[in-house]
Amino acid sequence: LIRYPDKLKKLAGGKIYRRNSLPGYGSVTVEVTSFRIIFDIDPENLNSRELGSGTRLPEPDAGFSYQQEVFVAASGDLNSSPTSAITSRNTVALDKYWLRSDITQSKAAEEDVLTLTNLSLHSLLGATEWEAGFTETKGQLFTTSKDIFGVGFNTAEQIFLDQELLRGSSLEIFVPTRATVEFFRGARLLSVQVLDYGLQEVDTAAFPQGSYDVDVVMRNGSDIIREETHFFTKSGLLGIRNRPVFFGRLGYNRDELTLGDSLLYEAGVQWRAASLLQLEGSAYGNEDITSLESTATIVYRDYYTDLSWLYTSEGDTGYSATLGGQYRSFSFSASYLETLSGFEVPLLEDAETIEETSKDPLDKVELLSTARNSLRASLSYRTSDFSISLLANENSSEGRPSRSTVGPRATWKVYDDRRTTVELVAEHYDTEDGKKSAGFVKVKHLMDDYAVDGYLSQRQQDSGDEITSQITAMYDGKDFSGRGYRARYSLDARDRETKSDVSISNRLEVDHSARYYDASGYVRDSREGTSGSTSIGINGKSTFLVSEDFYTRFSRPIGGDSAIMVRVTSNTVPTEIAVLVNGQERDRLLSGNESIVPLSPFKTYRVQIRPTENSDLIGYDAKTQFITLFPGNVVGVEFGVNKIFIIIGRLIDESGNPLEWKRVSGLADYSYTEEDGAFQLELSGGEVLRAELGENENCTFQLPEFERPDYFIDFGDVVCAK
Repeated sequence: LIRYPDKLKKLAGGKIYRRNSLPGYGSVTVEVTSFRIIFDIDPENLNSRELGSGTRLPEPDAGFSYQQEVFVAASGDLNSSPTSAITSRNTVALDKYWLRSDITQSKAAEEDVLTLTNLSLHSLLGATEWEAGFTETKGQLFTTSKDIFGVGFNTAEQIFLDQELLRGSSLEIFVPTRATVEFFRGARLLSVQVLDYGLQEVDTAAFPQGSYDVDVVMRNGSDIIREETHFFTKSGLLGIRNRPVFFGRLGYNRDELTLGDSLLYEAGVQWRAASLLQLEGSAYGNEDITSLESTATIVYRDYYTDLSWLYTSEGDTGYSATLGGQYRSFSFSASYLETLSGFEVPLLEDAETIEETSKDPLDKVELLSTARNSLRASLSYRTSDFSISLLANENSSEGRPSRSTVGPRATWKVYDDRRTTVELVAEHYDTEDGKKSAGFVKVKHLMDDYAVDGYLSQRQQDSGDEITSQITAMYDGKDFSGRGYRARYSLDARDRETKSDVSISNRLEVDHSARYYDASGYVRDSREGTSGSTSIGINGKSTFLVSEDFYTRFSRPIGGDSAIMVRVTSNTVPTEIAVLVNGQERDRLLSGNESIVPLSPFKTYRVQIRPTENSDLIGYDAKTQFITLFPGNVVGVEFGVNKIFIIIGRLIDESGNPLEWKRVSGLADYSYTEEDGAFQLELSGGEVLRAELGENENCTFQLPEFERPDYFIDFGDVVCAK
């Protein structure tokens, strides 16, 4: 069954200290206390045909369950109204049926906006998922997703998107100076990030799937220093390879709960034709116009490429190509997208002009409202001490200013003793605002959970030279599960040729993750002469869960559609327990508590617990529980642990003769006496102990009264009476 037996030999060969792992292939774990060796092989390395992977999943293990995730984001100056948004995502599940809602309340410039992104009912009938309600279309690479009220379906036996392969189109922006950057989808605030000067790649993990414009607002205090718009797409590679996946949606366009007159439709197919090739095709439009799009994605080892083409019934065309990869110390990526024309569709037949119909957003549907093109390319060479890269990024669209950034960047690590590093950085960019050059000296020093770094830079640009210095102190107190504090304080000073005063900026950023929430925030105070401003920003996330046995829990965001709630009961002082899913450690908790483990739906998982190296001497429930999850399911599983201690002694009969080679029952695990009657038993307290003397013949022995020891106690001779 194993496709790569040589990798298995490498995984299991040599010295194994607790656990060996080989990324992409699996792991082997040695449990000395239970005399077990556990192999966990990545399913990608198994021959699915021989394993018969076409069998259906068993029924879900959850009845009713409920999830509510709350996301809060806000930023702004203390002297003005902040921009804020609160999003509530709710999922109510019952077996193979689930109801989803996604509502955002945002506020900007004294205007409140309520956005209903999703309110839909889903069900799984056979191998087809159906949905109905207020939802949105998938969109295409060249066309935007639209809010609709209608129905849809997807066909697949497993989850449709492999979350590990989930990817989004690259989003890179040029930041003219260190700034607070806000990302909007319409009135909805998606994310707030703090980005340094230069061409920066944006973390889009929090962006929802779909195809849409992202408005980017860069702020320095209360001042907006730059605004731009980027078209963004997010999709994923299929996780199944043995059959194509079909999808379709049909519904009326909407503005929140108000329906329009245009009936939108989309239909398509995705097929993972081979491990390295995925093909996609789709049709999208309304009664007046249709957009046809095809895409081929090739992933081979460290190389990938995407090729897409668009044609509409109005004769509009577009194409896109992406190529990237890595060869030894070189890495490269390039993408180009161009639409030769856009289209707008008036839906009211008696309208005299498009301008008349465009007063109400429901009077027309813009699938591709403007012509646009974008080019992005990068080439880099990297060694342990030196890297050089050439970056190019250009975006232009009809009716909007063109944005471009081209230039090299080089980094040289001149000193590194693992605790202290010194780097020299040089970069030069040609932008639409002129030439910008900069040189940096960076120093960083590590001290266990702390780090201090600083830099001195000089920038030359058409608007005037600038000298900047910054010192930063950081603390990282998060554990392996991501819980704890992380803090960062920075102080920077800027002397600009165009300004008479030096600007001073203080910034404090704090990130805290606990059992019940994830939260981050910043406070920034900027002063220049007699003027200044103070700005703040916060991001917070929490989840409320109700499992199928109506056990409730607040938790950090689970980051998935389903989860298991592991509860560990205990009759002793708390001790550390590891939670294992499919043989992999997913969390640690103290006995007597519970842990939330987010998992992808449409799969069956093996759930176990085991003591950690920090555990006390305990007995634990070693059974394996198999859990099948569907979207929205929150399944509770329970394990027990108990304090154990060791007793030693010699078992004798009523005449004083040793009872040799006798099996002792009444324990969690059986034990035998030795040739002189000596025994060693693990007890948790309260057991009735018997020795098997022969067929249908036993004797019982009572231990003298004793105080419960921490580890072991010697009783000497113990009489076993018939």
